[in-house]
Amino acid sequence: MKKNNYYAEKIKFFLLIFFLTGRFNDKNFIISTSSPRSGSTWIGNILSSMENSCIIFEPLQLNYVPESKKAGFSWRTYVHPECHWKSGEVYLQHVF
Repeated sequence: MKKNNYYAEKIKFFLLIFFLTGRFNDKNFIISTSSPRSGSTWIGNILSSMENSCIIFEPLQLNYVPESKKAGFSWRTYVHPECHWKSGEVYLQHVF
Protein backbone atom coordinates (compact mmCIF):
# COMPACT_ATOMS: atom_id res chain seq x y z
CA MET A 1 0.00 0.00 0.00
CA LYS A 2 2.82 2.39 0.82
CA LYS A 3 4.32 1.91 -2.65
CA ASN A 4 0.94 2.76 -4.25
CA ASN A 5 0.80 5.99 -2.24
CA TYR A 6 4.30 6.86 -3.43
CA TYR A 7 3.30 6.52 -7.09
CA ALA A 8 -0.01 8.33 -6.55
CA GLU A 9 1.82 11.29 -4.98
CA LYS A 10 4.40 11.30 -7.77
CA ILE A 11 1.68 11.32 -10.44
CA LYS A 12 -0.17 14.15 -8.68
CA PHE A 13 3.05 16.18 -8.50
CA PHE A 14 3.81 15.80 -12.20
CA LEU A 15 0.21 16.52 -13.22
CA LEU A 16 0.33 19.65 -11.10
CA ILE A 17 3.57 20.78 -12.75
CA PHE A 18 2.19 19.96 -16.22
CA PHE A 19 -1.04 21.91 -15.78
CA LEU A 20 0.48 24.87 -13.96
CA THR A 21 3.63 25.41 -16.04
CA GLY A 22 3.71 28.95 -17.38
CA ARG A 23 0.59 30.06 -15.49
CA PHE A 24 2.31 32.10 -12.82
CA ASN A 25 3.58 35.63 -12.86
CA ASP A 26 6.92 35.53 -11.04
CA LYS A 27 6.12 38.90 -9.45
CA ASN A 28 2.85 37.71 -7.95
CA PHE A 29 3.38 34.72 -5.67
CA ILE A 30 4.19 33.85 -2.08
CA ILE A 31 6.74 31.28 -0.96
CA SER A 32 6.15 30.02 2.55
CA THR A 33 8.74 27.93 4.36
CA SER A 34 8.41 26.52 7.84
CA SER A 35 9.34 23.88 10.36
CA PRO A 36 7.17 20.78 10.83
CA ARG A 37 3.97 21.21 12.87
CA SER A 38 4.12 25.01 12.71
CA GLY A 39 0.83 25.81 10.98
CA SER A 40 2.11 26.00 7.42
CA THR A 41 -0.68 23.77 6.05
CA TRP A 42 -3.26 26.00 7.69
CA ILE A 43 -1.69 29.15 6.22
CA GLY A 44 -1.39 27.45 2.81
CA ASN A 45 -5.06 26.48 2.87
CA ILE A 46 -6.08 30.03 3.73
CA LEU A 47 -3.92 31.54 0.97
CA SER A 48 -5.04 28.99 -1.63
CA SER A 49 -8.70 29.73 -0.89
CA MET A 50 -8.29 33.14 -2.53
CA GLU A 51 -9.58 33.49 -6.08
CA ASN A 52 -7.10 32.56 -8.85
CA SER A 53 -4.67 30.95 -6.43
CA CYS A 54 -3.32 27.48 -5.74
CA ILE A 55 -0.80 25.75 -3.53
CA ILE A 56 2.21 23.66 -4.54
CA PHE A 57 2.51 21.55 -1.42
CA GLU A 58 5.93 20.36 -0.27
CA PRO A 59 7.86 20.27 -3.56
CA LEU A 60 10.98 19.34 -1.60
CA GLN A 61 9.38 16.41 0.28
CA LEU A 62 12.03 13.73 -0.21
CA ASN A 63 9.66 10.80 0.38
CA TYR A 64 7.16 11.87 -2.29
CA VAL A 65 9.31 13.80 -4.76
CA PRO A 66 12.50 11.84 -5.42
CA GLU A 67 13.55 14.42 -8.02
CA SER A 68 14.27 16.83 -5.16
CA LYS A 69 16.71 14.32 -3.68
CA LYS A 70 18.35 13.80 -7.08
CA ALA A 71 18.87 17.58 -7.28
CA GLY A 72 20.80 17.38 -4.01
CA PHE A 73 18.20 18.46 -1.46
CA SER A 74 18.10 16.77 1.93
CA TRP A 75 16.04 17.38 5.06
CA ARG A 76 16.28 21.07 6.00
CA THR A 77 18.81 21.95 3.31
CA TYR A 78 20.41 25.33 3.82
CA VAL A 79 21.70 27.08 0.72
CA HIS A 80 23.94 30.08 1.29
CA PRO A 81 22.79 33.12 -0.74
CA GLU A 82 26.14 33.26 -2.56
CA CYS A 83 26.13 29.55 -3.41
CA HIS A 84 25.95 28.65 -7.11
CA TRP A 85 24.13 25.32 -7.10
CA LYS A 86 23.06 24.56 -10.66
CA SER A 87 21.08 21.34 -10.04
CA GLY A 88 19.13 22.95 -7.19
CA GLU A 89 18.43 26.03 -9.30
CA VAL A 90 17.24 23.96 -12.26
CA TYR A 91 14.96 21.87 -10.05
CA LEU A 92 13.38 24.92 -8.39
CA GLN A 93 12.86 26.63 -11.75
CA HIS A 94 11.09 23.48 -12.92
CA VAL A 95 8.83 23.45 -9.86
CA PHE A 96 8.04 27.17 -9.78
